[in-house]
Amino acid sequence: MNSYFQFYTSAYASKTRRKKMRQLAAWPESKRATELIYSFQKLDLSVPEINNRLNSMLKSIGLHQKRSLAEALTKAYPLNRNEGLLLLRLAEALPRMPNDETALLLFKEAIRKGNWQNTDRNQWTSFLLSTLKFLLTHWPSLILPSFLTDAVLKTFLRIVTKLLVNIFVLAPDIESSREKLLGLVAKGIPISLDLLGEDALGSRDGIRHWENCHKVIELLGMIKASFPQSDPEISVKLSALDSKYELPYGRISFERIYSKLKSLCLSAFEKDISLCIDAEQYFRLEFTLDLLESLLSDRDLEGYNKLGFVVQSYLKNSESLIDYLGELCKEKKRKLSIRLVKGAYWDHEIIRSQSLGLGYYPVYTLKELTELSYMACVNKLYEQRELLSTRIATHNPATIAAVLEFYISRKENRIEFQRLYGLGEAVENWLKGQGFPTRVYIPIGTGKELFGYLARRLIENGAGLDAFVAPFDFDKLYWDLLQKLQKRGHLENTKIPLPPLLYRDRENAPGCDLSNPEVWEELGRREPPFLSPLQLFSHNATTSRLRVLSPANSKEVVGEVPLPSDAEIEKVLSHTASFALEWDRLPVEQRVEMVRRLAKEIWEYKHDFLYLLCAEAGKTIPNALAEIREAIDFCYYYSKEALRLFSKPILLPGPMGEENKLHYHGRGLWVCISPWNFPLSIFLGQLVAALLTGNVVVAKPAEETPLIALLATELAYKAGIPKEALSVVAGNGQIGQKLILHPSVRGVAFTGSFETAKQIARCLSQKEGPIVPLIAETGGINGMVVDATAAIERAVKDIIYSAFNHAGQRCSSLRVLLVQKEISKQLLSLLSDALEDMFVGDPRYSETDVGPIISPSQLETLNQFSHFFRSHGHLLTQAPIGKTASAYGYYFAPQLFEIPSLDLIDREIFGPILPVLSFSKEELRSLLQKLYQKGYGLTMGLQTRLDSEIERLSSEAPVGNFYVNRSMIGATVESQPFGGEGLSGTGPKAGGPNYLLRFVHERLTTINTAALGDPSLYFLDGS
Repeated sequence: MNSYFQFYTSAYASKTRRKKMRQLAAWPESKRATELIYSFQKLDLSVPEINNRLNSMLKSIGLHQKRSLAEALTKAYPLNRNEGLLLLRLAEALPRMPNDETALLLFKEAIRKGNWQNTDRNQWTSFLLSTLKFLLTHWPSLILPSFLTDAVLKTFLRIVTKLLVNIFVLAPDIESSREKLLGLVAKGIPISLDLLGEDALGSRDGIRHWENCHKVIELLGMIKASFPQSDPEISVKLSALDSKYELPYGRISFERIYSKLKSLCLSAFEKDISLCIDAEQYFRLEFTLDLLESLLSDRDLEGYNKLGFVVQSYLKNSESLIDYLGELCKEKKRKLSIRLVKGAYWDHEIIRSQSLGLGYYPVYTLKELTELSYMACVNKLYEQRELLSTRIATHNPATIAAVLEFYISRKENRIEFQRLYGLGEAVENWLKGQGFPTRVYIPIGTGKELFGYLARRLIENGAGLDAFVAPFDFDKLYWDLLQKLQKRGHLENTKIPLPPLLYRDRENAPGCDLSNPEVWEELGRREPPFLSPLQLFSHNATTSRLRVLSPANSKEVVGEVPLPSDAEIEKVLSHTASFALEWDRLPVEQRVEMVRRLAKEIWEYKHDFLYLLCAEAGKTIPNALAEIREAIDFCYYYSKEALRLFSKPILLPGPMGEENKLHYHGRGLWVCISPWNFPLSIFLGQLVAALLTGNVVVAKPAEETPLIALLATELAYKAGIPKEALSVVAGNGQIGQKLILHPSVRGVAFTGSFETAKQIARCLSQKEGPIVPLIAETGGINGMVVDATAAIERAVKDIIYSAFNHAGQRCSSLRVLLVQKEISKQLLSLLSDALEDMFVGDPRYSETDVGPIISPSQLETLNQFSHFFRSHGHLLTQAPIGKTASAYGYYFAPQLFEIPSLDLIDREIFGPILPVLSFSKEELRSLLQKLYQKGYGLTMGLQTRLDSEIERLSSEAPVGNFYVNRSMIGATVESQPFGGEGLSGTGPKAGGPNYLLRFVHERLTTINTAALGDPSLYFLDGS
């Protein structure tokens, strides 16, 4: 089938076992819990024996006087307390600070937030730790000159920084780790090296990590040659090899990622080195399994049986995954080593499922279930032991004791235990004494690369009964998970509602997981025009028609719409206005029911909208899907708000003997004018708000995107909204002007440019009759500040998304980037790499990051801006335009400019051009004042680790939406009401609790109940 949409097709995803895995991930947690309890009971483990082994282990550890620095720190400041988290954040952040001054600022703020006096004095075992405790405890009260205090602290900070980094990381680079590794291996300690690195931001970033992985393999090969009995291993994080390590990018990235991974495997094969593929987020699993199956099928790697894979027990399909891996090894006649962990991305999985509106979580939300799952996975691995070797990676002594009981009771010892470098040495020694092999997982890298590693370790422990904390707080350990579950009385986490129930008092818009191959298969089965049986044209055909061309390819005619004559416009307006009173009298419950049905119709026709949003509006597939969900959320949220406001009158206080009731009523006829950049969600948001509040609507969609609006209107009729209450008129700005000037119009909702909004306001002010309210949402010169404490890699991702998503054609998009000079060179280098790796092309291709500009006139405007900045600034880089971009499309390469002054920006640049300005700390305040003086006030972003900076800037910034340490776009209905001030709009905020009130008249009824005898007056004495 020749699908309109083009996407990566997996060669293996249709396998029965893979399908079963996907099904299990979506199963209700309570159902999986019941199965886990049953399977755990079948293991027939002896709880007394587990406790005996546990007590023996704990006794041995208690006699182990030499505690590692990490263990001492974690004992003093447990990671489940605020102070422990502060230390962990300092360990991540301090090495990344560009200078002592910035590090000191961060350090002081951490001290102020901690209760350091509550630590146990007896836990400090060295002068350095005692000194650290003294400074943490007494620094705020030291009576010393500030310059002397700062000098002492700066010196000490350098020591602390090195100390904290060395707790978790063996060496800052490959070369300097050589002697330390040789020393460990000489002692007979098996090692697994992890070259620290987070998601590749661009191709250069990925290639650099790939080359370093080869260097690690060379080093391990040298160690293997020196110690033939050793079995060194490298752990490879695939997302660090390529920025496009996701299934939707598979068409362009699979071969290059596979090529990198295969070359590493061949090198490891040659040197007899083990290579383990690290586990990452669930959305990468399908793509990872495709890569793994390709490796196991590759003849060049026949005979290589030292390949490893990581399984995370918090996944609801982890047992099924092990079954699949076993079947795969049997089919390919290969072997795998499996590192079994609790799971390191739990928070990400919860947030992602909620954000996408999925119907499930792929992970267990109860820690107890992760523990039961861990033992179920141990059993699965035991059953597959001839094909899959087991490596137990946990620090929880209770889990270790249970695993030991499982294997010893079966007289099996083919198992390996693994620990993290810097932790669990005492447990390791005890295990060796029991005759079980162990391995140390060793990170190598600079302190700057610690963030992701530390975060994952912390989350992994949260998913595993506080495993990170447990070794240092032994009196709280126990294994009787079944009893704990029974005490709960339920088998699911009531504190974490399923994504569809996220908002509790309203529906959450459903979503699709674009990492699921079946979603793409379904999309591929759909063929344009997608639109049968609905007809797009809600008016009678006329001689004048508007042809809608695709911005992705202007040779493609998406459709045609009739243009109304002046007489037809008059008829539509008069006819709709005449229905206003009848519609307002309709009970709000009936209006709400219609709108809720409309929301369901929108989702039912999601494939039609996906096609139109891509073909007509030039949106990428993820952007189109997000807009469909936003439109549905508007329907559900405004329905909830309408019931709150209209279900019954509001009783107001007053003296005895009178009753005061406040009622809300519709104003009458509203004209809703929506933009082309959100042709579905804003179109529906405006008219749904008006309809629910008792108004009738004539809507005018943007000239560029009428088909989407007409389809949505047809679905509104199908949902029961009368045609008398809602009409759509397509056309240009002149038609819009005719609509708003009509004498029957009682309100205008507009989203678009400030200039057009100003013109509408001027026209309305000159009309005869009542004052007509205007709700105007316009754009902004939106800035983002990145200070020297920011997490640079995270900031780069947020900048790219904020500035270039939807080709920068959002009113909230980032328009000017302000970067502190101390980090500007590093940030701009990473930003350039990320930008150059973006894929600009046809939006119907799944790999497209940036689609077309909406029109040739807008394209010309951007070319003029580009020429201006080339003349007055410096072009740092631009993204290449991909092969899928038609020569007849309106494509513009996203560009990054360095500019000398904010004076160069005097208007909104509505497209993918990002000017960057570097600043010193002293310049920031005046720079922001200059930005604020431009008059816009829509969105602003801040990237920082300093709470004081967050508080200061958020309180000073005259903007509607202030975003911290995240992107500046994608405001969520109800959670983040959206709208600006100044030149950026009138308010109230769309998707917020005050929006509907702008559409209503307020009417008060006061009744003198005493005049006719108020019964309540007879009981004033309390009798």
